[in-house]
Amino acid sequence: MLLTGEMIDARTALDWGLVNQVVPEGELDAAIARFVGIIRSRSAAVVALGKRAFYGQVDRDIESAYALAGGVMACNMLEPDAREGIDAFLGKRAPKWSD
Repeated sequence: MLLTGEMIDARTALDWGLVNQVVPEGELDAAIARFVGIIRSRSAAVVALGKRAFYGQVDRDIESAYALAGGVMACNMLEPDAREGIDAFLGKRAPKWSD
């Protein structure tokens, strides 16, 4: 749309990978609630770390983006919530995040 000004339909946006899901209008609130629930069930600290890393690598070349992401992943393992997530998984229980 940016380059041509042409509108595309939802099916085309899905086929082109511009969106990850298309739902009927009547199911939109439920689909949003499902995604919000998934995000809210995660560690806020780890989600924030991931968002910072994503935006920090967007304008980098591939090598420096990988280097940044690799460092962030290593630092993430030092976060208390990383240990809690692993312990919860191994203990087959819901995690108790620090936030």
